[in-house]
Amino acid sequence: KWKKFMHAEIPVLRIVNGLFYRAQLKKMSRLEREAIYAEGIKRLHEKIKLLKMHPQVKFSDFGNRRSFSAPWHEFVVARITEELPDQFMGTSNTKLAMEYNQMAIGTCAHELSMIFAALQFDGTNESLKKSFVTLHENWWEKYGHGLSIFLPDTFGTNYALSILPYDMIKDWKGSRIDSMDPIACGNLWIFEYQRRGIDPRQKMIIPSDGLDVPSMIKITQEFMNRIKVSHGIGTKLTNDLGLKQLSIVVKPHSANGKPCVKLSDNIAKAMGEPEAVEAYKKAVGYNVTENKACEV
Repeated sequence: KWKKFMHAEIPVLRIVNGLFYRAQLKKMSRLEREAIYAEGIKRLHEKIKLLKMHPQVKFSDFGNRRSFSAPWHEFVVARITEELPDQFMGTSNTKLAMEYNQMAIGTCAHELSMIFAALQFDGTNESLKKSFVTLHENWWEKYGHGLSIFLPDTFGTNYALSILPYDMIKDWKGSRIDSMDPIACGNLWIFEYQRRGIDPRQKMIIPSDGLDVPSMIKITQEFMNRIKVSHGIGTKLTNDLGLKQLSIVVKPHSANGKPCVKLSDNIAKAMGEPEAVEAYKKAVGYNVTENKACEV
C-alpha cells in the first residue's frame, strides 16, 4: 500500500548515501580521513563567509536525503544556525529542526502528481489535467495557504501554467523550481503572474536544483524587488567535502499496476517506462529541449 511505502524514500537514500561514504572512508588512512573532514570544514566556512557578504540571500537546507552522514549534517545545521540566523530559514531534517529550534521546511514531492496521474491517465490531456488540478485542490483543502508551494514541473512547468486555474495561481504562495534554469523559470512565473493581473512581488520562487552559493547570489540579485526568492540548497551544502557526490533519487514506478511518469523541464530527469513516457509526452504536447546532466 502507498501509505506503507511512501515514507521510505528519505531513510533509504540516507542509508545508501551513508554506506557509500562510510565505505570510501574505510579505504583511507586516519590522516586521509582527517583531511576529508578538514576540507569539508574549510568549504563550509567559505560558504558562510560568502553568504555573510550577501545578507539578502535567504535559504533552507534541502540536503536531508543525500547528506554525507547524520553527524556531518548536524554539524552543518549547527554552524549555519549560529552564524547565519537571519538568512537560514530552516531544514528538511525534522529532528534537527526540533533540536536547533528551526523551521522544518520542504515542499510536496513529484511522487504525488505522478501517482495521481497514473491512477487517472487514459492517454488524454484531459485526464492529466484533471489529476493535476484535483491534486492541488486536495492539497489546498488539507494544508491551506501555509504549505501552498507548487512543484509544477512533473509534466513540464509550461504545461502546469497552461492548466492551473486563475484562483489557484492567485492564492498559492509560490513555486519551487526543480529542473528548469532558475532565472528563466523565475521570469516565466513573473510573466504569468503579470499576465493574470497578479503582483509577482507578493509571490515566491524556491530554486532547488543543484544550487551552490554563487548561483544563489546570482539568482537573488536577478530577482531583487521583482519576486521573493528563498533557496533550497541540498547536496552542495550537506555533502561538500571533496568526495564524489551521488545523484540518486527514489520515485514511484507504478500505481495499481499503471506506470508512473515524470517528465520535468529537463529531458535528462525524465523517469518511467519508455512507452509510458512517450504517451505522457504526447498527451501534454511536451516540447522541452533542455538536456542537462544531473550532477547532484
